[in-house]
Amino acid sequence: MERLRIADLKPSGTYKTELMIRDVTEKKDKNGRTYFVLKMTDGEGECDMFYWDSGADGFPLRAGTVVSVSVSVSLYNDKPSYSVRSCTPAADASVKDFIPSAPVDPEVLYGECLAAARAIPEEGLRTLTVAIYEDFREKLLWWGAAKSVHHSRPGELLWHVTRMMRMARAVAAEYPTADEGLLVAGVLLHDIGKLHELSTSPIGITDYTVPGQLCGHAYLGADMIRSYGERLGTPAEDIRMLVHIILSHHGKPEYGAAAKPATIEAQIVHCLDLMDSHVYIFERELEKLEPGETGDAVYSLDGAKVYKPKTIL
Repeated sequence: MERLRIADLKPSGTYKTELMIRDVTEKKDKNGRTYFVLKMTDGEGECDMFYWDSGADGFPLRAGTVVSVSVSVSLYNDKPSYSVRSCTPAADASVKDFIPSAPVDPEVLYGECLAAARAIPEEGLRTLTVAIYEDFREKLLWWGAAKSVHHSRPGELLWHVTRMMRMARAVAAEYPTADEGLLVAGVLLHDIGKLHELSTSPIGITDYTVPGQLCGHAYLGADMIRSYGERLGTPAEDIRMLVHIILSHHGKPEYGAAAKPATIEAQIVHCLDLMDSHVYIFERELEKLEPGETGDAVYSLDGAKVYKPKTIL
């Protein structure tokens, strides 16, 4: 069977392909009929598909199953709507081929981040950052950075941090008032609490943990820094500066910050974090569009509608 991507499934057609089920949700329509929403992925994109022929015992397949599907595509409110006509386990299919992941090998990203940590000139900042990265290597290689908004795929927490780290070094060269070592450490650790706030399943589903729901990653990250700092004998001012970066990197209290940035390094980390998260959202939205098309309003971009430019000659 030719494996089609979700982007290849156009309205007014019926297609056969292989996809992986990422999630199954049971629902009822206004008449009380049961149907299932199947979150499907082709390893790159994903979408919700609707399955009505559920039978008496519910949907028989679980998340993480690669399936051969027949899908009919129609337009509903000017958007593609996917209806599953048949769905059976695929033979000889590998789950790993259907797990969306960071665009760069996480091992490469981890190596780049660890090298940056080892190059921090201040001993206290260097020792603390390296220790955390070495202790949490396995999680860092797999974790997503969010449940859905940005960098939610396996390995994309490192992808987010790596891009920020590269930009931080360039910014430090332009603004010598900023301490490059503190800036790099702050970038590498600003989202470290997400290793406790979130979990990323073996099939790449990122969701909140109980500590994450109750405390959030800024608090959890600051707590990690204090704990490691006390154990390693990190200078008190180094701990204080890192904790401030973590607690202020969302910029404003209404966006989840415990404090507004009060140092140059904290302000830069906040700006880089905002830029990389927004650019990532633009990148994902552009994948859905053809040149000359404008997408729907995106809540996480303050309602902006992303436009994909035509080729400029």
